[in-house]
Amino acid sequence: MEAGKKADVVILDLKAPHMTPILTRPVRNVAPNIVYGARGDEVETVIINGRVMVEDRRCTTLDEERVVTEAQRAAEELVVLAEDDYMAADSLLARAARKGIV
Repeated sequence: MEAGKKADVVILDLKAPHMTPILTRPVRNVAPNIVYGARGDEVETVIINGRVMVEDRRCTTLDEERVVTEAQRAAEELVVLAEDDYMAADSLLARAARKGIV
């Protein structure tokens, strides 16, 4: 990195259990651990063009609690609208739902 240049930086917690072990010899496994093991919860900080977007695992650009609440409400509204069609499809899950299994 160089002062005055644009850069995006993602800082990960590589000590999270699902990201270990970290090997450096005879081969390095950091990249495969990230590609195959990362889930997103190991992201500590994200900086885009010098602007901190995530800090201490919290989004700094929006109200996460409000977004989750709105998403929950929207999902519940969609389920009500789709329920008849879903149950009419008579899938295994629909049958299980009718029986109270799921």
